[in-house]
Amino acid sequence: MLLLTYEKEGWGIDFSDTVAEQCAELYLRVAMALHEYDKGIKYFRKHLPKWNPEVDLYRLLQILYGHTDDNPQLSETWIEIYDKAVERGIAPRQQLAEMREEIQEELAARDR
Repeated sequence: MLLLTYEKEGWGIDFSDTVAEQCAELYLRVAMALHEYDKGIKYFRKHLPKWNPEVDLYRLLQILYGHTDDNPQLSETWIEIYDKAVERGIAPRQQLAEMREEIQEELAARDR
């Protein structure tokens, strides 16, 4: 892992988590562009520093949401990730709940 440090007046600030976050997000975005959804999601979850489960969920689903148009499989994956997080006790923010409802409606409309 790339480790960047900055020291000023005796205080050390470790930027390694920030770099790891950026790398995990970059990898996920590249995987999405290459349609390697599962690979990108697994990497993101494994390498994203664990700060706050709700924020991590938000970041993941926000990125995936941009790729759910005309992709029923990824839409179903999005809902599955959301629902599993709720089962684990994570309380997603309202914006994610609204996105879930929208994706669910789009999937239902495709099935008609």
